[in-house]
Amino acid sequence: MFVMKPEYSCIIAEDHPRCRNTLIQYATKLGLRVVDTPGSGNALIDAVFKFMPDLIITDILLDRMDGITACKHIQRQGFAPPVIIVSRSTEPRHYSAGFELNSIDYINLPIPYDRFAKAVAKAKHRIEQHKTLSLLQQDAQNYIQVKHKYRTVNVAEKSIVFVEKVDKRRFEIHLTDGTIMETSTNLERIQDRCSEWIMTPHRSYLANIKHIETVIPDPIIQGNYLIVYPHINQNIPLTRRNYDHFLRLVHKLKITEAF
Repeated sequence: MFVMKPEYSCIIAEDHPRCRNTLIQYATKLGLRVVDTPGSGNALIDAVFKFMPDLIITDILLDRMDGITACKHIQRQGFAPPVIIVSRSTEPRHYSAGFELNSIDYINLPIPYDRFAKAVAKAKHRIEQHKTLSLLQQDAQNYIQVKHKYRTVNVAEKSIVFVEKVDKRRFEIHLTDGTIMETSTNLERIQDRCSEWIMTPHRSYLANIKHIETVIPDPIIQGNYLIVYPHINQNIPLTRRNYDHFLRLVHKLKITEAF
């Protein structure tokens, strides 16, 4: 099941059980959702690109690959969530490396809760700043032209939830305000005029990635999925052929919204 949730998610990379448990306890108390707790730098990289967290909390002295090297690798791939470093190391080179990462804070063990809480609050503020900037950049709306009642009208792409093919010459555009606009403009032409965030989940539909909250396995057709729209009480099919493309777009969207 794929679910997009609004709360802040984090990964805690720590190979010492006692310290890891403390960090999990503190993070949970501060409203973070811990999605994974890798113990090595390699596992941290894998976890980040699997869960795309809002925040990384990492030790430096991890197994196989250190936390600093892992975070640099992640940033080189274009994904840069805030980082809080928690470590026993007091070496100047590690402090310097943490500064180069633009980390929120470098906290030495044992972990003072008040300082950790302040670092998390600062991280949340940075996340919100990035989201606000992303929304401002999106204000330059992409309007698309479609035929509606024998005339051409402009529709804001961001207001499109999904488009359904009703028959050969009739299509319905479902909008965020709950209205349904009938058009004779076919799916191919609509998609050509939209950004990449309007994808084809099934040959009879278009779906706006930005409005998808939940995807579940299709209970009838094995290997296929359903895009669930609970607020309008409707599901649309997502075929196994298009599922990987859907995941790539979601991954890319999270990277885009991180800046």
